[in-house]
Amino acid sequence: MNRRHVIVGFQLCLIMSLMMGTAAEAIYLDKNKTFEIKGKVESKLTFTTREYTGWYSLPSTVPDQPNSPDLASFNLKQHRNIAYIEANYNFKPGSGFDIKAHATGRFLYDGVYEYGPDSVQDVRDFNSAFEDDIDDLARDADLWEGYVDVASGPFFLRLGRQKISWGETDVFPMLDRIMPIDNTYGGIFEDLDDRRIPIWAVRSTYNFGKVGMFNNLGAELFWEPAMIDQQFAPQAPFGSIYNFPQPSAPPYQFDPKDPDEEIENSRWGVRMQGILGENFNFSLAYYQSYMTDPALLSVVDMSLLAVGDLHGLQMQKFWEPVQIAGGSFSFFEPFTESIVRGELAWFFGEPAFALSKNFRSIGAFLAGSPVIPPSELAKWDVLRFSVALDRPFWVRFLNPTSMFSTTLEVFNEYYPSFSEDFVLPAPQWPSGNFVELHRWEQTIVALITTTYMEGTLTPTVLAGVNPREGGAGFYTLSLEKRFGNHWKAKVAYDDVWGNKTIPPGVLFDWDQLSFRFTYMF
Repeated sequence: MNRRHVIVGFQLCLIMSLMMGTAAEAIYLDKNKTFEIKGKVESKLTFTTREYTGWYSLPSTVPDQPNSPDLASFNLKQHRNIAYIEANYNFKPGSGFDIKAHATGRFLYDGVYEYGPDSVQDVRDFNSAFEDDIDDLARDADLWEGYVDVASGPFFLRLGRQKISWGETDVFPMLDRIMPIDNTYGGIFEDLDDRRIPIWAVRSTYNFGKVGMFNNLGAELFWEPAMIDQQFAPQAPFGSIYNFPQPSAPPYQFDPKDPDEEIENSRWGVRMQGILGENFNFSLAYYQSYMTDPALLSVVDMSLLAVGDLHGLQMQKFWEPVQIAGGSFSFFEPFTESIVRGELAWFFGEPAFALSKNFRSIGAFLAGSPVIPPSELAKWDVLRFSVALDRPFWVRFLNPTSMFSTTLEVFNEYYPSFSEDFVLPAPQWPSGNFVELHRWEQTIVALITTTYMEGTLTPTVLAGVNPREGGAGFYTLSLEKRFGNHWKAKVAYDDVWGNKTIPPGVLFDWDQLSFRFTYMF
Protein backbone atom coordinates (compact mmCIF):
# COMPACT_ATOMS: atom_id res chain seq x y z
CA MET A 1 0.00 0.00 0.00
CA ASN A 2 1.73 3.21 -1.12
CA ARG A 3 1.79 6.47 0.78
CA ARG A 4 -0.69 8.29 -1.42
CA HIS A 5 -3.37 5.61 -1.09
CA VAL A 6 -3.11 5.53 2.70
CA ILE A 7 -3.23 9.31 3.11
CA VAL A 8 -6.09 9.72 0.62
CA GLY A 9 -7.99 6.88 2.27
CA PHE A 10 -7.59 8.45 5.69
CA GLN A 11 -8.76 11.84 4.41
CA LEU A 12 -11.80 10.28 2.73
CA CYS A 13 -12.73 8.56 5.99
CA LEU A 14 -12.48 11.86 7.82
CA ILE A 15 -14.61 13.70 5.26
CA MET A 16 -17.26 10.96 5.17
CA SER A 17 -17.49 10.85 8.96
CA LEU A 18 -17.93 14.61 9.19
CA MET A 19 -20.62 14.57 6.51
CA MET A 20 -22.56 11.57 7.82
CA GLY A 21 -22.14 11.93 11.56
CA THR A 22 -25.27 13.55 12.93
CA ALA A 23 -25.17 11.61 16.22
CA ALA A 24 -22.63 9.56 18.10
CA GLU A 25 -24.83 6.51 17.69
CA ALA A 26 -24.72 4.30 14.60
CA ILE A 27 -25.92 5.44 11.19
CA TYR A 28 -28.54 3.10 9.71
CA LEU A 29 -28.73 2.76 5.94
CA ASP A 30 -32.13 1.06 5.71
CA LYS A 31 -35.49 1.54 7.40
CA ASN A 32 -35.35 -1.87 9.11
CA LYS A 33 -32.05 -0.93 10.79
CA THR A 34 -30.31 -4.07 9.59
CA PHE A 35 -27.30 -2.22 8.09
CA GLU A 36 -25.38 0.25 10.22
CA ILE A 37 -22.13 2.19 9.92
CA LYS A 38 -20.16 3.77 12.73
CA GLY A 39 -16.57 4.57 13.57
CA LYS A 40 -14.05 7.06 14.80
CA VAL A 41 -11.22 9.20 13.50
CA GLU A 42 -8.34 10.06 15.81
CA SER A 43 -5.13 12.09 15.76
CA LYS A 44 -2.47 11.87 18.47
CA LEU A 45 0.60 14.08 18.76
CA THR A 46 3.33 13.14 21.24
CA PHE A 47 6.31 15.27 22.27
CA THR A 48 9.37 14.40 24.31
CA THR A 49 9.76 16.29 27.60
CA ARG A 50 13.42 15.40 28.14
CA GLU A 51 16.33 14.45 25.95
CA TYR A 52 15.56 11.17 24.19
CA THR A 53 18.37 8.79 23.24
CA GLY A 54 16.45 5.61 22.50
CA TRP A 55 17.92 3.80 25.56
CA TYR A 56 21.48 4.30 24.34
CA SER A 57 23.78 6.94 22.91
CA LEU A 58 26.44 4.96 21.02
CA PRO A 59 26.88 6.03 17.38
CA SER A 60 26.56 3.46 14.65
CA THR A 61 29.73 1.46 14.07
CA VAL A 62 28.59 -0.47 11.01
CA PRO A 63 27.88 0.82 7.52
CA ASP A 64 24.41 -0.73 7.04
CA GLN A 65 22.72 0.61 10.19
CA PRO A 66 21.88 4.26 10.91
CA ASN A 67 22.39 6.16 14.13
CA SER A 68 19.51 5.92 16.56
CA PRO A 69 17.41 9.10 16.70
CA ASP A 70 18.41 11.57 19.43
CA LEU A 71 15.63 14.03 20.28
CA ALA A 72 15.77 17.27 22.23
CA SER A 73 13.08 18.26 24.71
CA PHE A 74 9.71 18.98 23.10
CA ASN A 75 10.61 17.41 19.78
CA LEU A 76 7.76 15.63 17.99
CA LYS A 77 7.93 11.93 18.81
CA GLN A 78 4.68 10.64 17.26
CA HIS A 79 1.86 11.89 15.07
CA ARG A 80 -0.42 8.92 14.74
CA ASN A 81 -3.56 9.42 12.65
CA ILE A 82 -6.01 6.55 12.57
CA ALA A 83 -9.55 5.91 11.35
CA TYR A 84 -11.82 2.96 12.09
CA ILE A 85 -14.86 2.53 9.85
CA GLU A 86 -17.20 -0.21 11.11
CA ALA A 87 -20.09 -1.83 9.25
CA ASN A 88 -22.64 -4.28 10.72
CA TYR A 89 -25.35 -6.20 8.93
CA ASN A 90 -28.08 -8.32 10.58
CA PHE A 91 -29.51 -10.86 8.18
CA LYS A 92 -32.54 -11.63 10.39
CA PRO A 93 -33.31 -14.97 8.72
CA GLY A 94 -36.43 -16.96 9.52
CA SER A 95 -34.52 -20.12 10.47
CA GLY A 96 -34.31 -19.39 14.19
CA PHE A 97 -30.64 -18.47 13.93
CA ASP A 98 -29.50 -14.88 14.41
CA ILE A 99 -26.81 -14.20 11.77
CA LYS A 100 -24.75 -11.01 11.73
CA ALA A 101 -21.78 -9.83 9.68
CA HIS A 102 -19.21 -7.34 10.92
CA ALA A 103 -16.30 -5.58 9.21
CA THR A 104 -13.94 -2.85 10.42
CA GLY A 105 -11.51 -1.09 8.13
CA ARG A 106 -8.47 0.59 9.64
CA PHE A 107 -6.54 3.43 8.01
CA LEU A 108 -3.27 4.48 9.66
CA TYR A 109 -0.68 7.16 9.01
CA ASP A 110 2.10 8.25 11.39
CA GLY A 111 3.78 11.31 9.92
CA VAL A 112 6.68 11.72 12.35
CA TYR A 113 9.04 9.78 10.08
CA GLU A 114 8.43 12.19 7.21
CA TYR A 115 8.05 15.60 8.85
CA GLY A 116 9.36 14.99 12.37
CA PRO A 117 12.85 15.81 13.69
CA ASP A 118 15.75 15.39 11.27
CA SER A 119 17.23 12.47 13.24
CA VAL A 120 13.95 10.55 12.85
CA GLN A 121 13.72 11.31 9.14
CA ASP A 122 17.36 10.25 8.73
CA VAL A 123 16.48 6.72 9.88
CA ARG A 124 13.78 6.37 7.24
CA ASP A 125 15.98 7.94 4.54
CA PHE A 126 19.06 5.85 5.39
CA ASN A 127 18.48 3.46 2.48
CA SER A 128 15.63 1.85 0.58
CA ALA A 129 15.39 -1.10 2.99
CA PHE A 130 14.90 1.17 6.00
CA GLU A 131 12.43 3.30 4.06
CA ASP A 132 10.34 0.21 3.32
CA ASP A 133 10.46 -0.99 6.93
CA ILE A 134 9.50 2.37 8.39
CA ASP A 135 6.72 2.90 5.85
CA ASP A 136 5.28 -0.53 6.64
CA LEU A 137 4.73 0.45 10.26
CA ALA A 138 3.77 4.09 9.64
CA ARG A 139 1.20 3.55 6.85
CA ASP A 140 -1.48 0.95 6.72
CA ALA A 141 -4.92 0.31 5.28
CA ASP A 142 -6.49 -3.08 5.89
CA LEU A 143 -9.39 -5.13 7.16
CA TRP A 144 -8.89 -4.84 10.92
CA GLU A 145 -11.84 -7.03 11.89
CA GLY A 146 -14.08 -9.16 9.71
CA TYR A 147 -16.30 -11.94 11.00
CA VAL A 148 -19.70 -13.60 10.92
CA ASP A 149 -21.73 -14.33 14.08
CA VAL A 150 -24.25 -17.17 14.32
CA ALA A 151 -26.38 -17.44 17.47
CA SER A 152 -29.27 -19.58 18.59
CA GLY A 153 -30.37 -19.67 22.21
CA PRO A 154 -27.36 -20.51 24.41
CA PHE A 155 -25.11 -21.28 21.40
CA PHE A 156 -22.84 -18.68 19.78
CA LEU A 157 -20.26 -19.01 16.98
CA ARG A 158 -17.93 -16.34 15.55
CA LEU A 159 -15.79 -17.02 12.48
CA GLY A 160 -13.23 -14.57 11.09
CA ARG A 161 -10.70 -11.97 12.20
CA GLN A 162 -11.67 -10.98 15.72
CA LYS A 163 -10.57 -9.86 19.17
CA ILE A 164 -10.31 -12.48 21.93
CA SER A 165 -9.47 -11.16 25.38
CA TRP A 166 -9.75 -13.32 28.49
CA GLY A 167 -7.97 -11.18 31.04
CA GLU A 168 -9.33 -8.80 33.67
CA THR A 169 -6.24 -6.82 34.75
CA ASP A 170 -5.44 -3.17 34.05
CA VAL A 171 -2.10 -1.84 32.72
CA PHE A 172 -0.16 -5.17 32.59
CA PRO A 173 -1.59 -8.34 31.03
CA MET A 174 -1.48 -11.42 33.24
CA LEU A 175 -3.73 -14.17 31.83
CA ASP A 176 -4.57 -12.11 28.74
CA ARG A 177 -1.92 -13.22 26.23
CA ILE A 178 -4.04 -14.45 23.32
CA MET A 179 -3.86 -11.54 20.90
CA PRO A 180 -0.50 -10.16 19.69
CA ILE A 181 0.52 -6.75 21.02
CA ASP A 182 1.71 -4.06 18.59
CA ASN A 183 5.26 -3.17 19.70
CA THR A 184 5.91 -0.63 16.94
CA TYR A 185 4.62 2.42 18.82
CA GLY A 186 3.73 3.89 22.19
CA GLY A 187 4.88 1.20 24.59
CA ILE A 188 3.49 1.02 28.12
CA PHE A 189 1.86 4.44 27.85
CA GLU A 190 -0.61 3.29 25.19
CA ASP A 191 -3.94 1.68 26.05
CA LEU A 192 -3.66 -2.10 25.75
CA ASP A 193 -6.96 -2.22 23.88
CA ASP A 194 -5.43 -0.03 21.16
CA ARG A 195 -2.31 -2.19 20.87
CA ARG A 196 -4.01 -5.59 20.66
CA ILE A 197 -4.13 -7.08 17.15
CA PRO A 198 -7.13 -9.23 16.10
CA ILE A 199 -6.49 -12.82 14.98
CA TRP A 200 -8.12 -15.05 12.38
CA ALA A 201 -9.94 -17.63 14.45
CA VAL A 202 -13.11 -19.58 15.11
CA ARG A 203 -14.62 -19.01 18.55
CA SER A 204 -17.67 -20.61 20.11
CA THR A 205 -19.48 -20.26 23.44
CA TYR A 206 -22.28 -22.18 25.11
CA ASN A 207 -24.24 -20.98 28.16
CA PHE A 208 -25.46 -23.85 30.34
CA GLY A 209 -27.42 -21.49 32.59
CA LYS A 210 -27.86 -22.50 36.23
CA VAL A 211 -26.04 -25.73 37.11
CA GLY A 212 -26.19 -26.67 40.79
CA MET A 213 -24.50 -23.93 42.82
CA PHE A 214 -23.30 -22.18 39.62
CA ASN A 215 -25.24 -19.41 37.85
CA ASN A 216 -24.70 -18.58 34.16
CA LEU A 217 -22.14 -21.32 33.75
CA GLY A 218 -20.61 -21.12 30.30
CA ALA A 219 -17.89 -22.69 28.17
CA GLU A 220 -15.81 -21.03 25.45
CA LEU A 221 -13.20 -22.28 23.02
CA PHE A 222 -11.19 -20.79 20.17
CA TRP A 223 -8.74 -21.92 17.50
CA GLU A 224 -6.44 -19.90 15.24
CA PRO A 225 -5.25 -22.51 12.71
CA ALA A 226 -1.54 -22.09 11.99
CA MET A 227 -1.91 -23.60 8.53
CA ILE A 228 -4.32 -20.83 7.47
CA ASP A 229 -2.96 -17.73 9.16
CA GLN A 230 -0.83 -16.74 12.15
CA GLN A 231 -0.56 -13.32 13.72
CA PHE A 232 2.52 -12.32 15.74
CA ALA A 233 3.44 -9.21 17.66
CA PRO A 234 5.11 -6.85 15.16
CA GLN A 235 8.50 -5.47 16.21
CA ALA A 236 9.68 -1.92 15.59
CA PRO A 237 12.43 -1.91 12.95
CA PHE A 238 15.96 -0.94 13.92
CA GLY A 239 16.44 2.76 14.48
CA SER A 240 12.76 3.63 14.86
CA ILE A 241 11.75 5.53 17.99
CA TYR A 242 10.20 2.53 19.76
CA ASN A 243 12.83 0.01 18.69
CA PHE A 244 13.75 -2.80 21.10
CA PRO A 245 16.80 -1.63 23.11
CA GLN A 246 20.05 -2.41 21.33
CA PRO A 247 23.14 -0.50 20.21
CA SER A 248 23.93 0.55 16.66
CA ALA A 249 26.54 -2.18 16.54
CA PRO A 250 26.83 -5.95 16.33
CA PRO A 251 25.36 -8.36 17.21
CA TYR A 252 22.81 -7.92 14.46
CA GLN A 253 19.16 -8.65 15.22
CA PHE A 254 17.17 -9.99 12.30
CA ASP A 255 13.43 -10.14 11.77
CA PRO A 256 11.80 -12.94 13.80
CA LYS A 257 11.32 -16.29 12.08
CA ASP A 258 7.75 -17.56 12.11
CA PRO A 259 7.18 -21.17 13.24
CA ASP A 260 6.24 -23.86 10.76
CA GLU A 261 2.61 -23.81 9.68
CA GLU A 262 1.84 -27.03 11.51
CA ILE A 263 -1.32 -27.62 13.50
CA GLU A 264 0.64 -27.93 16.77
CA ASN A 265 1.78 -24.30 16.37
CA SER A 266 -1.79 -22.99 16.33
CA ARG A 267 -3.26 -20.76 18.97
CA TRP A 268 -6.07 -22.53 20.81
CA GLY A 269 -7.81 -22.43 24.15
CA VAL A 270 -10.77 -23.38 26.35
CA ARG A 271 -12.36 -21.47 29.21
CA MET A 272 -15.11 -22.04 31.76
CA GLN A 273 -16.74 -19.10 33.50
CA GLY A 274 -19.73 -18.39 35.67
CA ILE A 275 -21.01 -17.10 39.00
CA LEU A 276 -20.67 -19.13 42.16
CA GLY A 277 -23.62 -18.36 44.41
CA GLU A 278 -24.84 -14.81 43.98
CA ASN A 279 -21.63 -12.80 43.98
CA PHE A 280 -18.44 -14.71 43.14
CA ASN A 281 -17.54 -14.36 39.44
CA PHE A 282 -14.85 -16.73 38.20
CA SER A 283 -13.16 -18.11 35.11
CA LEU A 284 -10.73 -20.99 34.47
CA ALA A 285 -8.70 -21.14 31.27
CA TYR A 286 -6.09 -23.23 29.47
CA TYR A 287 -4.66 -22.14 26.14
CA GLN A 288 -1.65 -21.95 23.82
CA SER A 289 -0.37 -18.66 22.48
CA TYR A 290 2.82 -16.66 21.91
CA MET A 291 4.60 -14.10 24.08
CA THR A 292 4.80 -10.41 23.26
CA ASP A 293 8.47 -10.61 22.26
CA PRO A 294 10.28 -13.32 20.26
CA ALA A 295 12.91 -15.61 21.76
CA LEU A 296 16.56 -14.55 21.29
CA LEU A 297 19.50 -16.83 20.55
CA SER A 298 23.10 -15.75 19.84
CA VAL A 299 24.92 -17.18 16.82
CA VAL A 300 28.56 -16.78 15.74
CA ASP A 301 29.22 -17.43 12.05
CA MET A 302 33.01 -17.70 11.78
CA SER A 303 32.90 -17.91 7.97
CA LEU A 304 31.50 -14.38 7.82
CA LEU A 305 33.82 -13.04 10.50
CA ALA A 306 36.82 -14.53 8.69
CA VAL A 307 36.21 -12.14 5.76
CA GLY A 308 35.54 -9.18 8.05
CA ASP A 309 31.75 -9.32 7.83
CA LEU A 310 30.31 -8.43 11.25
CA HIS A 311 26.99 -10.01 10.29
CA GLY A 312 28.67 -13.12 11.68
CA LEU A 313 27.64 -11.89 15.14
CA GLN A 314 23.88 -12.42 15.32
CA MET A 315 21.01 -12.43 17.75
CA GLN A 316 18.44 -14.58 15.98
CA LYS A 317 14.75 -14.13 16.82
CA PHE A 318 12.01 -16.71 16.54
CA TRP A 319 8.58 -17.45 17.96
CA GLU A 320 7.95 -20.31 20.38
CA PRO A 321 4.42 -21.43 21.42
CA VAL A 322 3.71 -21.28 25.16
CA GLN A 323 0.90 -23.01 27.05
CA ILE A 324 -0.80 -21.08 29.84
CA ALA A 325 -3.18 -22.16 32.60
CA GLY A 326 -4.96 -19.87 35.02
CA GLY A 327 -8.10 -18.09 36.05
CA SER A 328 -9.64 -14.93 37.43
CA PHE A 329 -12.19 -13.95 40.05
CA SER A 330 -14.11 -10.93 41.30
CA PHE A 331 -16.67 -10.34 44.04
CA PHE A 332 -18.24 -7.51 46.02
CA GLU A 333 -17.07 -7.32 49.62
CA PRO A 334 -19.83 -5.60 51.65
CA PHE A 335 -17.82 -4.72 54.78
CA THR A 336 -15.43 -2.43 52.88
CA GLU A 337 -17.94 -1.82 50.05
CA SER A 338 -15.23 -2.76 47.57
CA ILE A 339 -14.84 -5.02 44.58
CA VAL A 340 -12.04 -7.53 45.08
CA ARG A 341 -10.62 -9.14 41.94
CA GLY A 342 -7.63 -11.18 41.03
CA GLU A 343 -5.97 -13.11 38.24
CA LEU A 344 -3.42 -15.93 38.10
CA ALA A 345 -1.56 -17.55 35.22
CA TRP A 346 1.10 -20.26 35.07
CA PHE A 347 3.29 -20.18 31.95
CA PHE A 348 4.78 -23.55 30.99
CA GLY A 349 8.22 -23.42 29.34
CA GLU A 350 8.26 -19.70 28.52
CA PRO A 351 11.37 -18.66 26.52
CA ALA A 352 13.86 -16.91 28.80
CA PHE A 353 17.23 -15.18 28.29
CA ALA A 354 20.10 -16.77 30.24
CA LEU A 355 23.64 -15.55 29.61
CA SER A 356 25.04 -19.08 30.03
CA LYS A 357 22.65 -20.49 27.42
CA ASN A 358 21.13 -17.95 24.99
CA PHE A 359 24.29 -15.77 24.94
CA ARG A 360 26.76 -18.69 25.08
CA SER A 361 28.20 -18.38 21.56
CA ILE A 362 28.84 -14.65 21.55
CA GLY A 363 29.95 -14.75 25.17
CA ALA A 364 32.61 -17.32 24.30
CA PHE A 365 33.70 -15.32 21.26
CA LEU A 366 34.06 -12.10 23.29
CA ALA A 367 36.03 -14.02 25.92
CA GLY A 368 38.50 -15.16 23.23
CA SER A 369 37.66 -18.84 23.46
CA PRO A 370 39.22 -20.94 20.66
CA VAL A 371 36.06 -23.08 20.59
CA ILE A 372 32.66 -21.46 20.03
CA PRO A 373 29.93 -23.64 21.55
CA PRO A 374 26.38 -23.46 20.19
CA SER A 375 23.83 -21.42 22.11
CA GLU A 376 20.82 -23.02 23.72
CA LEU A 377 17.32 -21.66 24.22
CA ALA A 378 16.57 -21.32 27.92
CA LYS A 379 13.02 -21.89 29.13
CA TRP A 380 11.39 -21.52 32.49
CA ASP A 381 8.01 -21.75 34.15
CA VAL A 382 6.62 -18.42 35.32
CA LEU A 383 3.86 -17.65 37.80
CA ARG A 384 2.10 -14.33 37.22
CA PHE A 385 -0.71 -13.11 39.42
CA SER A 386 -2.42 -9.92 40.52
CA VAL A 387 -4.81 -8.81 43.23
CA ALA A 388 -6.85 -5.61 42.94
CA LEU A 389 -9.23 -3.60 45.09
CA ASP A 390 -11.77 -1.23 43.45
CA ARG A 391 -13.65 1.24 45.61
CA PRO A 392 -15.51 4.52 45.03
CA PHE A 393 -15.46 7.23 47.70
CA TRP A 394 -16.39 10.87 48.24
CA VAL A 395 -13.99 13.79 48.61
CA ARG A 396 -16.55 16.56 48.86
CA PHE A 397 -14.16 19.50 48.96
CA LEU A 398 -12.54 18.32 45.70
CA ASN A 399 -15.69 17.15 43.93
CA PRO A 400 -19.12 17.77 45.51
CA THR A 401 -21.09 16.11 42.67
CA SER A 402 -19.21 12.91 41.70
CA MET A 403 -17.37 10.16 43.53
CA PHE A 404 -13.73 9.24 42.99
CA SER A 405 -13.10 5.76 41.60
CA THR A 406 -9.93 4.16 42.94
CA THR A 407 -8.05 0.98 42.12
CA LEU A 408 -5.07 -0.49 43.94
CA GLU A 409 -3.52 -3.43 42.11
CA VAL A 410 -0.42 -5.50 42.79
CA PHE A 411 1.20 -7.34 39.88
CA ASN A 412 3.60 -10.20 40.64
CA GLU A 413 5.97 -12.38 38.62
CA TYR A 414 7.71 -15.35 40.24
CA TYR A 415 10.37 -17.52 38.56
CA PRO A 416 10.65 -20.89 40.41
CA SER A 417 13.74 -22.04 38.43
CA PHE A 418 15.50 -18.66 38.59
CA SER A 419 19.29 -18.34 38.52
CA GLU A 420 21.54 -15.29 38.61
CA ASP A 421 22.33 -15.33 34.89
CA PHE A 422 18.69 -14.87 33.85
CA VAL A 423 18.39 -11.26 32.67
CA LEU A 424 16.08 -8.97 30.76
CA PRO A 425 17.54 -8.86 27.21
CA ALA A 426 17.68 -5.06 27.32
CA PRO A 427 21.26 -3.78 27.55
CA GLN A 428 22.13 -0.62 29.46
CA TRP A 429 24.16 1.61 27.19
CA PRO A 430 26.89 2.73 27.02
CA SER A 431 27.96 0.17 29.69
CA GLY A 432 26.49 -2.77 27.75
CA ASN A 433 25.40 -4.60 30.92
CA PHE A 434 22.08 -6.40 30.81
CA VAL A 435 19.17 -5.35 33.00
CA GLU A 436 18.88 -7.58 36.06
CA LEU A 437 15.91 -9.74 36.93
CA HIS A 438 15.09 -11.02 40.40
CA ARG A 439 13.32 -14.24 41.29
CA TRP A 440 10.36 -12.17 42.49
CA GLU A 441 9.32 -9.07 40.51
CA GLN A 442 6.49 -6.89 41.76
CA THR A 443 4.78 -3.71 40.57
CA ILE A 444 2.22 -1.82 42.64
CA VAL A 445 -0.23 0.27 40.61
CA ALA A 446 -2.78 2.86 41.75
CA LEU A 447 -5.50 4.47 39.63
CA ILE A 448 -7.70 7.41 40.67
CA THR A 449 -10.32 9.08 38.48
CA THR A 450 -13.49 11.18 38.74
CA THR A 451 -15.69 13.38 36.54
CA TYR A 452 -16.67 17.05 36.47
CA MET A 453 -18.93 19.25 34.33
CA GLU A 454 -21.82 16.78 34.19
CA GLY A 455 -19.53 13.88 33.37
CA THR A 456 -17.81 15.49 30.38
CA LEU A 457 -14.45 16.26 32.07
CA THR A 458 -12.42 13.30 33.38
CA PRO A 459 -9.08 13.72 35.19
CA THR A 460 -7.08 10.55 35.83
CA VAL A 461 -3.95 9.72 37.79
CA LEU A 462 -2.19 6.39 37.16
CA ALA A 463 1.03 5.49 38.97
CA GLY A 464 3.14 2.36 39.40
CA VAL A 465 6.28 1.46 41.33
CA ASN A 466 8.65 -1.51 41.44
CA PRO A 467 9.70 -1.59 45.13
CA ARG A 468 13.04 -3.34 44.58
CA GLU A 469 16.07 -1.74 46.23
CA GLY A 470 16.72 1.50 44.36
CA GLY A 471 13.16 1.60 43.07
CA ALA A 472 11.70 2.57 39.71
CA GLY A 473 8.27 3.51 38.50
CA PHE A 474 6.06 5.56 36.25
CA TYR A 475 3.04 7.83 36.41
CA THR A 476 0.51 9.28 33.99
CA LEU A 477 -1.55 12.43 34.50
CA SER A 478 -4.37 12.90 32.00
CA LEU A 479 -7.39 15.10 31.41
CA GLU A 480 -10.13 14.19 28.92
CA LYS A 481 -12.97 16.46 27.78
CA ARG A 482 -16.00 15.45 25.73
CA PHE A 483 -17.72 17.98 23.49
CA GLY A 484 -21.26 16.92 22.66
CA ASN A 485 -21.80 13.48 21.16
CA HIS A 486 -18.99 13.55 18.62
CA TRP A 487 -15.77 15.06 19.87
CA LYS A 488 -13.37 14.45 22.71
CA ALA A 489 -9.89 15.74 23.45
CA LYS A 490 -7.28 14.34 25.85
CA VAL A 491 -3.99 15.67 27.14
CA ALA A 492 -1.61 13.39 29.07
CA TYR A 493 1.83 13.60 30.64
CA ASP A 494 3.78 10.34 31.11
CA ASP A 495 6.94 10.02 33.18
CA VAL A 496 9.34 7.20 34.07
CA TRP A 497 11.66 7.59 37.05
CA GLY A 498 14.14 5.66 39.15
CA ASN A 499 16.87 3.07 38.76
CA LYS A 500 17.63 2.33 35.12
CA THR A 501 18.44 -1.31 35.93
CA ILE A 502 14.95 -2.05 37.27
CA PRO A 503 11.87 -2.54 35.07
CA PRO A 504 10.29 -0.15 34.15
CA GLY A 505 13.27 2.17 34.81
CA VAL A 506 14.90 0.89 31.62
CA LEU A 507 12.44 3.21 29.81
CA PHE A 508 14.02 6.18 31.57
CA ASP A 509 13.88 8.57 28.60
CA TRP A 510 10.31 7.91 27.46
CA ASP A 511 8.88 10.93 29.31
CA GLN A 512 6.36 12.57 27.02
CA LEU A 513 3.43 14.95 26.58
CA SER A 514 0.60 13.90 24.28
CA PHE A 515 -2.52 15.45 22.77
CA ARG A 516 -5.30 13.27 21.34
CA PHE A 517 -8.31 14.44 19.35
CA THR A 518 -11.13 12.01 18.52
CA TYR A 519 -14.24 12.31 16.37
CA MET A 520 -16.90 9.58 16.78
CA PHE A 521 -19.89 8.82 14.63
